[in-house]
Amino acid sequence: LAIGNVFLWCNSETTQIEIPQGIKFISNNAFTECYDMEKIVIPNGVEKLNTKLFSADMLKELHIPASVKEINPFILSRDAKCTVYTTKDTAAEAFAKTTHQKLVIKVWAK
Repeated sequence: LAIGNVFLWCNSETTQIEIPQGIKFISNNAFTECYDMEKIVIPNGVEKLNTKLFSADMLKELHIPASVKEINPFILSRDAKCTVYTTKDTAAEAFAKTTHQKLVIKVWAK
C-alpha cells in the first residue's frame, strides 16, 4: 500500500498525523499542503519516503522507524528545523546527519 496525495489538503487544525499500519511507501507531495503540521509518526513497516513529502515549516517532530530503508534527501522543506526521532544505524539517522536541513536527531538504541 502507498500514500499519495491523501493528505494533500490538510486544514489549519491538522497538527499531527499518525499514518496507519500497512503502508509501505509514501509518495511525492503526500503532505505538502499541511502547513500547520507539528508531528508526524511514520509506522514500522514503511520502507520508502519519496521527495517533497512535508513542506510544513511548523513541523517539530518526525518519527521515522528502522523499517525505512530509502529516504529521498529532499523530503522536508529547505527551512525545516524539526527533530527526527529514529533508532541507531538506520537510514533515518544517516539522513538526519547528512541532509542540508537544520535538523536535530534523537536516536534510541535498537
